Amino acid sequence: MTKTPMAGMMLAAMFLSGAFTAAAQSLYPDQLREIESNNPLLHARHAASEAAAGDALTGLGLPDPEVGVSYLFGAPREVPNETDLEISQGFDFATLSGAKKRAAEAEGRVTRATYAVSRAEILLQAEKALIGYAFQQALIREMETRKSRIADMLKAAGDLLASNTISRLEYNKIELEYFAATNELDMARIDLEAARREVEALNGGRGLVLPSEWPVASLPADFEAWLAESSSRSAELQVLRAQLDKSMQDVNLRKKEGLPGFSIGYAAQLVKDNNYHGPSLSVSVPLWANRGRVNAAKAIQVASELELQTAEDQYRLMKQTQYERARRLEKAYSDMQDLYAHIAASNEVYLKKALDSGKITVLEYMTEKEDFYAHAIKFLETRRDYLLARAELYAETL
Repeated sequence: MTKTPMAGMMLAAMFLSGAFTAAAQSLYPDQLREIESNNPLLHARHAASEAAAGDALTGLGLPDPEVGVSYLFGAPREVPNETDLEISQGFDFATLSGAKKRAAEAEGRVTRATYAVSRAEILLQAEKALIGYAFQQALIREMETRKSRIADMLKAAGDLLASNTISRLEYNKIELEYFAATNELDMARIDLEAARREVEALNGGRGLVLPSEWPVASLPADFEAWLAESSSRSAELQVLRAQLDKSMQDVNLRKKEGLPGFSIGYAAQLVKDNNYHGPSLSVSVPLWANRGRVNAAKAIQVASELELQTAEDQYRLMKQTQYERARRLEKAYSDMQDLYAHIAASNEVYLKKALDSGKITVLEYMTEKEDFYAHAIKFLETRRDYLLARAELYAETL
């Protein structure tokens, strides 16, 4: 880990200046950009961040000049009165060297990096909400197909019941399945509306174009190279890097504050027929006021270095776990997709022939179709879980 603030400052500058495009790894970059523009919480936190960063840069100039005038009455009466005038300007090395300004700028970077954490959290929430909405859309399409299929079966079963080919019990079971499919579809539509409201709430209550499909989504081909880039973009690590940079600037500031301060000016002593005037110089030596402050600042710097190192190690472990989980889910989804496509192509033809030839009953046909429906739902859930795991992995680059 570097012991100089330069690397941290460069990374912070790249991150905070927008050198990395918003929603670079998002499935829905257009929607995320719109949410970032309209989210009221982000607006409030951004304004507070800029205000705090601006406030840190106030009061960094030299102290105000001082003007003193005193009028002294002579005693006894024959002693002339005296007027003293003094104008002075104080100087300190912390201000003249720019140490104060650099410390204040470092504090501003901490503030802005903290805002970036809020931004990353809200964009990840939005990405997950959009994935959830697309899942509800796909689920409803599957449920609508199922309901339509059971409705056809119920109509056919009614004809079979009229011809005494099936029993009332068999017909009732199909009717109950149709009732259950209708209720499940209605509940799924309610969940879809709730998902829409969640996304629009993140968009400041405004409507936006919502996704109905999941785009193709891949994982990093080279995990190590990707991890290095992701680490440089991590908002939480940026905060710690900015805090380390600030602690280094604080050490430098405390050292400068330990140097003597001085004041130069003009002084005049005005007495009748005897005036004295000329430059003035005074020096203040901080023997006690700064005692221990440099050591305290150094201790904070050491703590910041250890905290950053620990966080970077934990970040690597977390991302490796997220990557492995997402990769397993991606494989499971891919395997299920291949199997699903194969079964979908042959299952319907086989079952229909078996039903028409009398090899299976209507109830057996329905049971087989329900099993296939359950696998279809599991397939959708696996793809959703993969995309949610991928969103977690790419949280720093949304």
